[in-house]
Amino acid sequence: MELGGFSEKVDLAYKFPFCSYTRELLDGVDISSNYQKYLDFGKERVQKDVSMKNRYYEIGIGDIKFEELKGYAYARMIVSSLRNPYMIERFCRGEAQRSKEALVRGDSKEIMFSANQVGVGAVLGADGLFVVHLSDFLKNMPKRDEFRLVNNKIYGGKLFLMRGRMIELIEEGIYRKVKIGLPIPTNELPKQIVEMSKKMDFDMHVNIGVPKRKGRNTAWIESVLETPIPDVRHRTINLILAPYLTNVKGMDVEQAAKVIVGYIEECKKLNPDTRVNDAYIRYQCRYAKEHKLRPLSLTNAKSLLGNFVRFD
Repeated sequence: MELGGFSEKVDLAYKFPFCSYTRELLDGVDISSNYQKYLDFGKERVQKDVSMKNRYYEIGIGDIKFEELKGYAYARMIVSSLRNPYMIERFCRGEAQRSKEALVRGDSKEIMFSANQVGVGAVLGADGLFVVHLSDFLKNMPKRDEFRLVNNKIYGGKLFLMRGRMIELIEEGIYRKVKIGLPIPTNELPKQIVEMSKKMDFDMHVNIGVPKRKGRNTAWIESVLETPIPDVRHRTINLILAPYLTNVKGMDVEQAAKVIVGYIEECKKLNPDTRVNDAYIRYQCRYAKEHKLRPLSLTNAKSLLGNFVRFD
């Protein structure tokens, strides 16, 4: 690999397509040639991201890596044309997960490169720890207990992170980076993509291995959580989401409430007219936890949400 040359840029852009090299490499390239080919590449990539199955694979041939970059460019246009907040969210998470896999296999140089690309100022110390400015950490830190400041080493306004935690911090930054500019305004998209996206069929169901109760499958509730709805949100919370998150997933009240609050924020993008507030959500989560409530059955959920959610 030529250091700083074209082949290295292609390699880094293939691993981390959110980086500035992708735009640089594709600038001036006619990605409208072989239109159907890249449309298929892009659609497949969106589907893999939405289902969280987009994996990073080692590829040694530069031309194939370059083709993947074109597919990524099409994927951004396709997911934008769908105008679906859920699809965009999953696309960004899927791309972040794929790049994280590349980071796990990569070296410290690639970690530093990615950190720089997402705006995380970092230095690799002689002890192997990554030194990160507190402000950059706070902007990108995942909302998990292990990233709370009390659980990390801080000195002089800087944090000292082991490799694994540094990669997870960068993953969150990648998610935010990928999301910038999405959705692309419809008037900036090729008309062919806008028209063809109306005919595209995507599998919206995502099975992430939800625990099951004997005789009752609750995996479908993940589809509810991933599909914003414009109505019946009060009943969806107290009959489905609060019991599911607290008593099936085993979350505490605050964790469950945080998930539902995020879900309702997405719902508001479809219809902002709602009286659901944080206090109501916490109350329902607490009530479900204390009374060990179970979520609504799939049959009854279809009656409630069949107009909004795809269950199969």
